[in-house]
Amino acid sequence: MKKNKLKKILSAVLVLALTMGILPTKVLASETNIPTRITMLDVSKMTETTDMLESEGWKWIPTDSGGTLMLKNSYIQGEGEALCLPFGDVSIILEGENTIETRGTLLSPTIYADGPDANAESNITIVAKTDDAKLNILRKDASPTTAIPYGITGNNITIKSGNIYTNMGFCIIVSRFAMQGGSLKIDTPNVTDCDGIYTIKGNVDITGGNLDIDTGQVGIWLPGNTGEGERKVNITGGDVKIRSGFGAIYAKKITINTNGNLDLQGDKFALKAFQKNETGAVLEILSAGSIILDGTEHYLPKATDENTTVTISEANYSQVETAITKANALNPDDYVSDLTDVKAAVDAVVKGKKVLEQNLVNSYAVSIENAIKALEPKKAIYDKVDAAIAKIPSDLSIYTKDSVNALNDAKNAVVRGKDKSEQGIVDGYATAIENAIKALEHKAADYSKVDAAIAKIPSDLSSYTKDSINTLNDAKNAVVRGKNISEQNIVDGYAKDIENALANLKKKTEISITNPETGVKIEYDDGTPMEIDFTLAVVSKSQAEMNTFKNDVDNAAPGFVLAGLYDISMMKDGLKIQPNGELKISIPLTDTMKAMKNLKVVYISDSGNVTVIPSEVKDGHIIFVTDHLSYYGVIGKTKDNVSDDKNSTNKSPETSDSSSIELLVMMTFVSGLGLVILKKKSRKY
Repeated sequence: MKKNKLKKILSAVLVLALTMGILPTKVLASETNIPTRITMLDVSKMTETTDMLESEGWKWIPTDSGGTLMLKNSYIQGEGEALCLPFGDVSIILEGENTIETRGTLLSPTIYADGPDANAESNITIVAKTDDAKLNILRKDASPTTAIPYGITGNNITIKSGNIYTNMGFCIIVSRFAMQGGSLKIDTPNVTDCDGIYTIKGNVDITGGNLDIDTGQVGIWLPGNTGEGERKVNITGGDVKIRSGFGAIYAKKITINTNGNLDLQGDKFALKAFQKNETGAVLEILSAGSIILDGTEHYLPKATDENTTVTISEANYSQVETAITKANALNPDDYVSDLTDVKAAVDAVVKGKKVLEQNLVNSYAVSIENAIKALEPKKAIYDKVDAAIAKIPSDLSIYTKDSVNALNDAKNAVVRGKDKSEQGIVDGYATAIENAIKALEHKAADYSKVDAAIAKIPSDLSSYTKDSINTLNDAKNAVVRGKNISEQNIVDGYAKDIENALANLKKKTEISITNPETGVKIEYDDGTPMEIDFTLAVVSKSQAEMNTFKNDVDNAAPGFVLAGLYDISMMKDGLKIQPNGELKISIPLTDTMKAMKNLKVVYISDSGNVTVIPSEVKDGHIIFVTDHLSYYGVIGKTKDNVSDDKNSTNKSPETSDSSSIELLVMMTFVSGLGLVILKKKSRKY
């Protein structure tokens, strides 16, 4: 029983091990809710580049003035603070979906800066690598409504791009918050002591992007507790929406001058430019694409806020003026109905509204535009257009593509249902069609067969006979370009004449081919002419290369040495070919060969075997016949070797007469056998 139980345990362990072996080891935040790191990430002391993108989704690149933190599908969680950056200029680059989360419940930052210089500034810039990149700054326990952690602390924070979400107050910073693009959603509607954006003495500059704050306290608060700084909120771009349990924006100075949309609502106030015991509070609302302000008690500073200077500009009537200009340009004769409703919409415009009523002013323009759209226009007359279309030839295949396309474009440009006010445009359609018909151009004849035939002419005609070349050139030069499609038969005849001339091209021939470098000549043994586009390639080998065959030559022909060695090839179109029949090869005798006796030709195979083949010396050349081109050598005996042979024959005093007779008989037999072998090999080669 114990053995069976042990086997079961071991089997389970083995299955678990195999399963773990095939599971993926790389886990990203975008793929699971499991953090990629469960302890605070502190890069403030990292002085070298640290790449943990694959395992934890972050990479730190330090610089002398700060550094860059790249986040890619990361999920970093800390007990309290979750991310510690160095003082200086730090850029956070976002890719994919990233989360920085705190498990803490006390009032402390989730992202902060640290370093040896306590007086140094922390400047954080957030940039997205792609438009859909995200950063979530979260508290894990979302239930507390008071004394909760917040997102970021530092001196200056800039959001350039990316989509940021937080369920805490986004920041408590010393100096400036800037939003230039991207989106920021602050989602703390049930937290009563947490402001959305809080700066102690700097400004809040919103120049672009989409800011959406839903908080139980103040949306944007610049308290000015230290009495320092301008403490100004500037909204010059982007869309801003704030829902606040207390007030939307509270600062010493507030300036709104934007084409974006504002929706600012607080339980007590929308905008409050006031600082107790200070002068110089300013509220300026100069322009807005649309604006909604709402507060239970007041949406602007109270009349009792004597220290506040309030400037409310007039609303922007540019859209209204554009609509009125369009209404005044209407011609009553162009419409079935009268212009009563349009006139009423124009008369309803009230001038002099302030920007706080920009939405009402915008509605004036919308009302005028809607009244114009509701008019029923009279229709233009298309008689001239229809008459022009009727003139279009039924068969357009005989005209050039461009002229037909121009006609079709003119015809297809016709837009039916135009109003009478656009009768001039409709008449223009008819004129364009008439002109396109006049401009129709007959097609030229099709020369594709001629061009195809000309393309077949070889670029090099030097290997063909003069008469056949002249016939081809005459056919080519007879081509007359620019003929009309009605003369297509003549054009096709050009192509046929060229094709016939190509078929009758005749190759030049030569009886023999000579290699100019070596003087080696080849010709067919039966006198068959050789095509002129054959070439003879001969490589004369060096003495060092010939020495490698010394022993092989000596074995095949004792006492003979190589006087010359040649690699002989026949080429056509850059490729080696073998002859179609037996070739007679003539090799000029060199000075070395002329100094020798008993010259012979040897064939050297690829494996190095040396074979003597029949040859003859004639008119300063050594000549042999073969049906295979390869390595061939000329061998011979030096004069010293010849004399040595004679001397050795005379110096045989110990050889008896009978021995000499026996030796002579044996040599005669061997010689006869050798002649038989050579004859067979000469037939082969």
